[in-house]
Amino acid sequence: MIENAEGRISGMVTARDILRAIYKHSAGVGADDILNGPVETFATPSSQLVHVSGDDTLITCSMIMSELKVRVLPVVDDGVLQGMLTLKEIADAVNHNLTGGKENYVRQILPRRGASIRTKRVHGESSDEETPHTPPERSLPSLALRTGIKCIPGPGKVKPEDAHIIQNLRWPHRHGDDVTYVGIADGVGSWAGSGIDPANFSTRLMSLVGLAVEQRADEGGEPPSPIAVLIQAWEAIQTERVTGSSTALIGGLDHAYNQFATANLGDSGALVLRKATSSSGLGTMDVARGGELGEWDVVFRTGQQLRAFNQPYQLGYADGASSGEGEAFDRPESADVARTPVQEGDILVLASDGLFDNMHEDELLDVLQKWEDTSGVHAAQGQGSGTDEYMDLLAAALADKAFEFSMDRRRDGPFAQLAKENDILWSHGGRLDDITVMCARVAAAKAPEE
Repeated sequence: MIENAEGRISGMVTARDILRAIYKHSAGVGADDILNGPVETFATPSSQLVHVSGDDTLITCSMIMSELKVRVLPVVDDGVLQGMLTLKEIADAVNHNLTGGKENYVRQILPRRGASIRTKRVHGESSDEETPHTPPERSLPSLALRTGIKCIPGPGKVKPEDAHIIQNLRWPHRHGDDVTYVGIADGVGSWAGSGIDPANFSTRLMSLVGLAVEQRADEGGEPPSPIAVLIQAWEAIQTERVTGSSTALIGGLDHAYNQFATANLGDSGALVLRKATSSSGLGTMDVARGGELGEWDVVFRTGQQLRAFNQPYQLGYADGASSGEGEAFDRPESADVARTPVQEGDILVLASDGLFDNMHEDELLDVLQKWEDTSGVHAAQGQGSGTDEYMDLLAAALADKAFEFSMDRRRDGPFAQLAKENDILWSHGGRLDDITVMCARVAAAKAPEE
């Protein structure tokens, strides 16, 4: 473990970190002889550590180690590092077949991701007397989301089947005063053949997401995770028996660790875009993507969930149908749940498949660069959560370009290429569909009023 001058844990050096640094050094990456530099340049930062508590069972710890392919877990209680648990110490005590599965990952790993830089190392021998510990103080900058939206109905449609929500709430909590939840639901168009408006389910689902957030805010406490909000909204729509189905993507900031958390079920998606400002690239979360300094790049993307070509996972309700593995509809627990560190200046792009089916990532980055060339200086000035005209402009630029590509019958876009890979004849060029694009800039939170 790495301890800073204040006696706080700032990171951990693992064998994997050292091997990565040696490899990059031998390959000529990372000048100035990294082997003679400080270990903090290539260590795993505290915000990326996965920790356990002293109350966790050995079975749980074994599952986490197996899932993440790690050999050591810090044991943290009340913000104090109690020790390190190694795989060798528990290898003979646990059945390793209890690992795996998205449910275990969601329930056991994600709530433990991140160790505050304020975490301290316990000194001296332990005793039977309980020593009171002050809760960790805030050490990360307070962040907020400034958002914009653009939705274009598919050709021939009076209204889109996509639905979305952007909810900004005044919600005082341990790490800030405001919260923002964002979401997109893509209604399944085939319901129109049964005389059911495909927008009914997606629109109501997003409304119930908003109601779930408001209810949690009224109850107080810490803001819930996106997956918890999605589960609550899904349970409500099952009770209301709203017929139809849709994909679902919910996102929000985890203010405790400055991470963007997502729950994505289906083929909508989210990207985190960042401008390269350093050439070191030796941190464990840095990925070399070949970009030059000052260029935008994709540092995180959610995964798509498809049963087969153009058959995404979907939440839904129909009389006589049930949800779960092998059933007509999926459950929210099957969503791809993820979180990634974000920083001031990052751009988040959440969109339905109407964007990603028609636009490659490098084309998206080109649109972002053109937007920045005309609006970027002004766009970076706002603080605090809320709507932002420059994010509206970026969302519109992306949606308009995706619509242009969708109308090009000669274009070999992402959807057309995927069709070919699945031996499906696709002669329409771009893919006609609703296009919903939501953009958010990670900004500094407003200072609390005196």
